[in-house]
Amino acid sequence: MSRKNDILDSALSLFAEYGFHAVSTARIARDAHVSEALIFRHFKSKRGLLTAILQDVENRIATVFMEVMQEEDPRSTIEKFIYTVFDIDESEHQFWTLSFKVKWDQDFYKPEEMKPILEKLTWAFGELGREHPEIEADMLQQNIESIAIKVLREGKEGQLKYRDHLIRKYLESQ
Repeated sequence: MSRKNDILDSALSLFAEYGFHAVSTARIARDAHVSEALIFRHFKSKRGLLTAILQDVENRIATVFMEVMQEEDPRSTIEKFIYTVFDIDESEHQFWTLSFKVKWDQDFYKPEEMKPILEKLTWAFGELGREHPEIEADMLQQNIESIAIKVLREGKEGQLKYRDHLIRKYLESQ
């Protein structure tokens, strides 16, 4: 593995555990077994380092939701969206943890990233004849986000009851 990747891996791990503002570049350098100067050579700043990591996070998130976005059946769209959080490999948890942590930082929060998925869910609920498809889509997205946080903190086993409830609520009641 390259030293640049060592830096990225260390920063991801530390940012996901402690948050961006709580981690210094000196700590990242120590963890990655590189000089602090090398971090600045590759990324120019700590913010540049986080930006590089977040680009990878965005790509991974897009990959996870690609199947939902390509679905043409409204019921399958909703089902696949519900299952996404349960299908994320544990090796990806640091990326997802970091994506949730940066939502609290105005400099990195990008609510527009979820707009396409919300539009797709709104379409699906509309096709199923729901009275307020926009509200249904937003509620489901917020529920899944909350469940995702619990999955990341506690594991998916304890959250399966919520997945099953959402499947019954949105798909079996039709």
